[in-house]
Amino acid sequence: MPYAALAALGCADENIDRRAQADAEPMIADPCEGLTVRPFDAAADGDDFDEKAPNFTAPIASGSFSLSERWTGCDSILFLAYSPDDPYAATLWQSSLSDLLLRSPPNLVYLLFSARSGADVGADTAFLHERLSQALGELPDADLRHWEGRVHVLLDGEPDLGWPAALRARYGVFSFAIDRRQVLRETGAFADPTADDAPALAFAAHQAQRFNFESDLLDRLAEDDATVLSVLTDEPASDAGATGQGAEADVVFPDAVGMTAFDTLEVDLALACGGHPERDHCPASDEVVYLYLCDTAAPDVCSVAIGLWVTPMGRPGRWVHDITPFLAQLVDGGTRRLRFYTEQPYRVTLSLRLRNQDRGRRPVAMEYLWSGGPFDENYNALHPPVAFTPPLDAAAVEIAAVITGHGWGLDQADCAEFCNHQHEFTLNGATRYMKEHDAAAAPRGCADAVAGGVVPNQHGDWVFGRGGWCPGQHVTPWVQVLTDYLVAGTNGLSYRGLYQGADYVPVPSGSIEGEPAAIGMTSYVVYSR
Repeated sequence: MPYAALAALGCADENIDRRAQADAEPMIADPCEGLTVRPFDAAADGDDFDEKAPNFTAPIASGSFSLSERWTGCDSILFLAYSPDDPYAATLWQSSLSDLLLRSPPNLVYLLFSARSGADVGADTAFLHERLSQALGELPDADLRHWEGRVHVLLDGEPDLGWPAALRARYGVFSFAIDRRQVLRETGAFADPTADDAPALAFAAHQAQRFNFESDLLDRLAEDDATVLSVLTDEPASDAGATGQGAEADVVFPDAVGMTAFDTLEVDLALACGGHPERDHCPASDEVVYLYLCDTAAPDVCSVAIGLWVTPMGRPGRWVHDITPFLAQLVDGGTRRLRFYTEQPYRVTLSLRLRNQDRGRRPVAMEYLWSGGPFDENYNALHPPVAFTPPLDAAAVEIAAVITGHGWGLDQADCAEFCNHQHEFTLNGATRYMKEHDAAAAPRGCADAVAGGVVPNQHGDWVFGRGGWCPGQHVTPWVQVLTDYLVAGTNGLSYRGLYQGADYVPVPSGSIEGEPAAIGMTSYVVYSR
């Protein structure tokens, strides 16, 4: 930001000398490098969330900020309002602005502005410039030079900002964004559960990570040559889900010969809410939801769970993940019934994606191994060894398991939601395969997984790491190849659930709040050819 412009506002820029000395330092790489660049849509005329943002122009210290002129095609743009009259906003702006910049992806622009009017705007603008100068001074040289051109203070107060001000006022939010597709978006809650829910500016960075995840996902879906089979299209699932029946659909797959063309199966789920703001129209709690495959001979019997998600708290979401082991259930093709189960009032859009990735094999059969159950000193006794005989023509034999931990508060280890429960599979008494859950011990384990698909800034304690899942994310099957360690004929497979390498014996915490420890698991041996 030019010194003269800041001086005219009565603000000092203490970073002038540092900036001059840093000229020889390399800057952060081009933020658009490797990213899809989308042109600005000059015809956009949206003024509400989920609509395309129109152009706007506002004065800044170095001249003016015009959305159309500053549009790079790869950036997200995030608005942050300041209002010292509001206790929430005042507390928010006491948090670290430099922490926000250090956590932010480089393809991001921040617009800071006063939510007030009249004489108050000048004081607020000076405060924002001071906070910005302080934050830039706390950054390494390369970050300083990058972010000084990407964080702007709008000099007009809210009433003079046109549609951005109208959007903020309509919903009472102190932050909103324009994503990489030029779409107006909510940014969720900035409350930090690791700090007694105090609002933190750094949480804005999570939403920018999500925009990158979504853009990359859309690019990938547009480029692959998947055969897409629609299951549900913007269907309400809550009424049926409350009865335990779920929303059902009969889906026509290719015939048995046609199915041989595919070696990959993905499921694409979008959960939409009834309106904005999201906190008022999305379910407040996180719940486990399932996609079931029904029996061919008895279509009303739907017991094979092929998809599992945990819904976000107070926000919508979309996920695409690989469930290839369950191709083994679909080798005959034809019409199959699927059931999506949820008790929450989302509108559900769901499809399956059949692809060929030249893996050299495809699942053709599977045998059930074990389910989970209460996680205590009796858990392993209820999971005896299993014998299986692979087909002679099997090109690969694998374990496929979906494992999650639940329960908290009642035992000292906080199992199994917040403890690192371990799952040991042993082939023929010799070869061991271990699934662990290190993130369950991390205070920000789920927040650190936003780049992998976790919905950020949920309205609840979403940031804490969990044992095999996160609120607002899918659960992907864990797959391990057994092929190289098989013996001819019958093989033996054993399984143990462990905590710190031993059978888990809960030690009561003395609390009356919580849920008993439990393991959710479905596991199979899968044959491919």
